[in-house]
Amino acid sequence: VNTGTWWWSQDSEKQHWSNGMYQLLGHKPQSVTLTQQHLLKLIHPEYRKAFTDALTLTLGSEQDANFEVVLSRAGLSRQLRVAFKLFRYEEKRIFIAVFQDITQERQLQKELSERIQLADLLTENLPDRILLTDIENNILFFNKQSEKYYKLKREQVLRKNYFEVLGSENVPDIYD
Repeated sequence: VNTGTWWWSQDSEKQHWSNGMYQLLGHKPQSVTLTQQHLLKLIHPEYRKAFTDALTLTLGSEQDANFEVVLSRAGLSRQLRVAFKLFRYEEKRIFIAVFQDITQERQLQKELSERIQLADLLTENLPDRILLTDIENNILFFNKQSEKYYKLKREQVLRKNYFEVLGSENVPDIYD
């Protein structure tokens, strides 16, 4: 489970924590009594102020809040996307918080970014001209060797049509 919810009736002070919330916090469902203070202790110190500020904003001004926090528990860190909303139902104020674990998403984004940097580094330093186009022949990538050969800066050609910028005389003859 990577999503949990916290419901809090502002009129009765009654709170409900979903089973998913217990799991996000590293507990078996209903094994402990969850409270706002318990949650705050698990939030990494760098994110506590953002959490309390968002809670104050939502409860005080009835403005939605969307932000990210890091939970630290048992030596593990989890990144969470959080959304706060205050509803009015039959003259009652009900606060709802949704927590979504985005740790894997952030890790995959980091790995993708690192791989893109490596690919860029490799293609920039190859002795060959490399340029990539999309299916409509718009130039997506133009390395340093291409700049030297065509005597054009990458900024002049990116996102422009290959044939309009370089002309058909520069199309390699693959049958030679």
